Amino acid sequence: MSVSKLNTQISIVTATPQKDHEGFAVKSDTVLATVRAAKEERVGSEQQSNAATFSAKSAVFKFRRIPNLRVDTTHSLESIQQ
Repeated sequence: MSVSKLNTQISIVTATPQKDHEGFAVKSDTVLATVRAAKEERVGSEQQSNAATFSAKSAVFKFRRIPNLRVDTTHSLESIQQ
């Protein structure tokens, strides 16, 4: 993947439960990594929807593999820059 196509900066975020000063559980976001990615906004074809975890998608982010970090559906992506 060309570096020039990686023009969107994103953060890979996970929600972690923590306790506040009164002892109640509160979810806080923890940034696992901030990387550059290629963003493609499109409507998925029938072939893509059959192979995808979710049938409808509005954007596809492609980024290089990060060693020792497994990205799964419990994580979310936040776009920092367009």
